[in-house]
Order: sequence, then C-alpha cells, then structure tokens
Amino acid sequence: MRWQGPRPDGFEIVEYPQRGVTNHGRARAFAADLSAALPARDIDCVVGFNRLPGLDVYYAADPCFVARSDGSRPAWMSWPSRYRTWAALEAAVFGAEGATRILTLTAAQARDYQRCYGTDSGRFRRVPLPLAPDRGRPANAEDKRAAFRGEFGLGPDACLLLALGSGFATKGLDRTLRALAVVRRQHPALDVRLFVVGDGALARYQRLARRLGVWDQVQFFGGRADAERFLLGADVLVHPARRESGGIVLLEALAAGLPVVTTANCGFAAAVVDAGAGTVLQEPFDQVALERALEAVILDKPGRAAWSVAGSAYGARLLEQDATGPVVDEILAVAATRPARQRTPPWRTGTWVRQDLRAWFEPDPFRTASTQEGEVFRAIANRRTLRFPARGNDFFLKWHGPVGWGEIWKNLLVGRLPVVSARNEFVACRHLALRGIAAPTVAAAGSRGLNPARRESFVVLDALTGRTDLERVAANAAMLSAAQLRVLVEGVARFARRLHEAGVAHRDFYLCHLLLDDAGWARGVVDIAVLDLHRARVFPTLPARWRERDLAALLFSAAGLELTPRLLGRFVRVYTGRSLTAVRESGRFWRRVVRRAERLRQRETRRGNTRAREVEGDTA
Repeated sequence: MRWQGPRPDGFEIVEYPQRGVTNHGRARAFAADLSAALPARDIDCVVGFNRLPGLDVYYAADPCFVARSDGSRPAWMSWPSRYRTWAALEAAVFGAEGATRILTLTAAQARDYQRCYGTDSGRFRRVPLPLAPDRGRPANAEDKRAAFRGEFGLGPDACLLLALGSGFATKGLDRTLRALAVVRRQHPALDVRLFVVGDGALARYQRLARRLGVWDQVQFFGGRADAERFLLGADVLVHPARRESGGIVLLEALAAGLPVVTTANCGFAAAVVDAGAGTVLQEPFDQVALERALEAVILDKPGRAAWSVAGSAYGARLLEQDATGPVVDEILAVAATRPARQRTPPWRTGTWVRQDLRAWFEPDPFRTASTQEGEVFRAIANRRTLRFPARGNDFFLKWHGPVGWGEIWKNLLVGRLPVVSARNEFVACRHLALRGIAAPTVAAAGSRGLNPARRESFVVLDALTGRTDLERVAANAAMLSAAQLRVLVEGVARFARRLHEAGVAHRDFYLCHLLLDDAGWARGVVDIAVLDLHRARVFPTLPARWRERDLAALLFSAAGLELTPRLLGRFVRVYTGRSLTAVRESGRFWRRVVRRAERLRQRETRRGNTRAREVEGDTA
C-alpha cells in the first residue's frame, strides 16, 4: 500500500495514506480512495496488479481467492468481513458482466476464475513466462558454484537442498523439514544440508527442525539480495507449496541449472515437466511421495546432472522470448478501445455538465433543468422524471425539489433515510460505472441549498437504449422455453451478486428496474443493466440485511415467473457461488428473504383491495 524502491522519472506518483487496522481493511480503504479518484482524472487505461474495481487490465499474479476458499472452510465463514472484502474485490475484476482484460500466466488460473465467476474466456490473455534477463546461467557458473560451496564448507559429495521464498507456510517448508528428517533416518551417512532463504516467521520452523532432529542440517538465512548465488550453489530446489499461482522461483531455478522438486498446484510446475528437469508431485499432496522423491534425487547424482543441463537449456529458451512486449501490446490494445474517461467529479454543491451537453445547459444549468420539457415518466409533489432528446441522443432528467421538514421527519420516524436530493442516483451510477456494471452514465448534475428541507438538485443520465425491462419479460414467461428461463434466472443471479459485491443496495430491486439487452438475449446471452437508483446506498461491504431486502424485493417481483424450487435453488447457488449443500448452513438468511417477500406480497394485496373498494365507491 506504499511505494517502495526508486521513483522512476517521467511518472506522476500519487500515494494515499494507509487507513485501516487489518490487511483487508486497508485494501478496502485503498479501493474506496481509488474509486473516488479515477473518475475525476482523464485516463486512457487503468492497469493493476492487485484486484481492484475500475481496472481495464489486470495482471493475474495471485491465485483465485474464492476457489482457494471453497471446500476448505464451513459456509458460515464466507460472511465475515475479511472473506467478503477479498471476494468483493476479486468479483470487481472477474465478474461475468465485467470488461476487465485479464493477463494470466497459466491456463489453470483462467480455469479457476471461470469456474467461480463464469468469466468470458475472451477476456483472458496468456502472456509469456516472466523470467528476468539476469536469471540465466552465467558463463562462469561453475566458478561461482565452487566459491559458494567453499564458503559454507560443502564437500563434493554433499547434497545441498534449497528452500527459497517468503511465506514459509504457503511454500511448504514444514513438508520439506519432515521429508529431510525421514531421509536422515534412512540414510544417516549421507551429507545432506538444507538452506532456507526468505522472509517470514522463523521460530516455528526452527522449533520443528529441533523436534525432528535435523537442526544441525538446516541453516536459516532470512531474506537475501544474492539469491542467484544460492541457486547456483545448491543441488536441488525443494518447493512443495500448498498453493502458488505462478512460482517464479521455479523458472529461476531451471534457468540456473538447478533441478526442482515441487507440487502440481504451482502454476509454473508445468515448466518443470516441459524442461524435463525435476519431479512434480501430483495433488492431493502426499507426504510419503515427497519423501520418496527427495530420497531419489539425493541418491541419483548423475540424474541431477542431466536435469541441470536440461533445465539450463530450457531457461535459455525462455530468455530468448520477449516477456514484456506482449504485455505492453495488450495494454495498448485495450487503451485504444477505451476513450479517455470523462471527468466525473464527486457529488458537491454547484453544477457539473459533461462536455457534450454544456452548450445545451448554458448559461444557467438549474434553469434549464427546472424548465426542461419531455416525455414525463414520474411527477409528484417534489420530484419528476422525464426523457428528452438533445444533440441527437436521448437523456433522462431527474429533478428533485424541496421535500420539506414534514417529509424528512416522517421518514426518520419509521427508520428510513429520506431522499432529499439526486445525490444517491449520482453516486450509485458513478460507482457502478467504475466497476463496469451496466447502469445509466451521468451526463450532468447540480445541487444548491444547504438546508436539506429546501434543497434543489438534478441529475441527467444517458438513456439506456435497446433494452427491455425484465417485468415485461416475466409477463410473457409462457413464451420462454425451460432452457431460456434457466439462463435468465442464472443471469439475474450473477447480476445481483455482482451488484451486491460492489457494495450497492438498490432498495427498489424489482424486475422492472432491470433491463435486458435485446441483441444479447436474441443470442441467448443475459446482459443486464440497472436503473432507478434514486434510493440506492453504497457501502464498502454490503451488510447482510440490505442483501436480504434487495433479494426479497426481487423474489416478490418475480412471482409472475412461477419459479420452481429447482430454479430457485439454481438462483441461490449462482448468487452465492457455492454448492447448495454449503448454502444450507446459511439457510436462516434465505428463510428471512422468503418471509420478507411474502410480507411484500401481502402488503400489495391489501393495497389492491383498498384501491378496488375506492373504485367501487366512486362508481356507486
């Protein structure tokens, strides 16, 4: 979360103060700061190495968080703040409705993300394996190796194992120590040493080495700037990682001519197989298999020599390829299709009008907004919504007049935040646009008056064209095939999940406010946009009660679809991203959703009966 290392010339570096106590809290705060800053700057392309909302290009150096968590913990652990924060940040990049281009290093990465998020395969691009030019085997490698081994008193028959990398638990250092202890018991006469290089908490592993009786064979070095000396001086890299999206150390070891023993869940383990320069242990991990593999490579000195030659040859081929050019080409290609972002400042008192509409709204935007004529969709005492054409396009204008203190107190007394301006709609549309979620984009906005009861405001939004609201689709549900209905339910579930993972509570989450792209639907693709966000609220992480309210409103409005239990179960599975077996542990939440939807139905029935009696009285 802070800049480290030298600052390159020609770059503007903007640092945000760290906020938050926990790692996920700091990440959430940084994402919020970035979300506020990006729309106010003219940027051609946003590239990120951390999972953040608003990215145009993401370099996927980390494994899929949700895939890593599924099946390894009970369902209730998906609700705490830490899980929800990391999952929401990941969904902002990989959500099915997103547009972020994703640069991956291995095919396994793309498979994990597609399984968890249904990400379109066309958004992934494989890039060459990233090996730094200085990581090849130098011409004087044997001299450097001899000097290194002499420095540490390693004889010609000594076998030096190397554990290289920070994060010892993830890298499986405990597995390596246990395997070393078994080899020592079975071959006490062998001179086997283990060097551990990397930053991390050492005490636990030092105690484990003593308990296993290999303390005299292990040496801990901490982080080192001369890791290449260890790669040249060692005989085997032991890397039985529990998880590793890539594992650049595997490529560095191959290029240095160092044989490798690793696990298949390392992203670059396939390179070890391609090079023919080591052993890859298949998943699920078997400690005995590691012990046997380590014993075999220690005893087979000629085999190690052959692996060394094969690895250095493979590394030389990697160094011949251009690892950065394809990445730059992808970034430039994305930037060419993303016009410079229109500056959309945060909500504030005053007016802001997008460049293409300034001539229309000048010289007095408030006067223009208050007197604008068009097709009226809603008109009540203090608020009106209308559609109007301007400069060859259609726009929606939402005008908010003074609400009065009576309306404010009426809302507060029933525990509801009053809507006193167009701010909610402006903030929600701006927030969703940054996350690539389809919603009306802001073209103009204004606010005046400090007194909330007398405040006047407006927002102008680009009209969403070529779309049909899902209420109309539901009204013609009889015309949908079973396959179409299933695809539609899954698409709505994905959209609801993405909206909530973005921290947005719609608060009027009915089918009539979800618009289905007609062209996409004709091809069987569910592309949904959301509108009418005047009551929406944006949270860093959406509380469960707001999820419950939105989902209850959605379920109530979908009554016309006559959804079967199977389709409802499919919705729940897609929305949660978990199997129904795991979801059962959060059954209380879904029962509350159903009860709230039933209360909405009963309230609507009472209102309908009241309106019917009023009509009968009038006709009498």
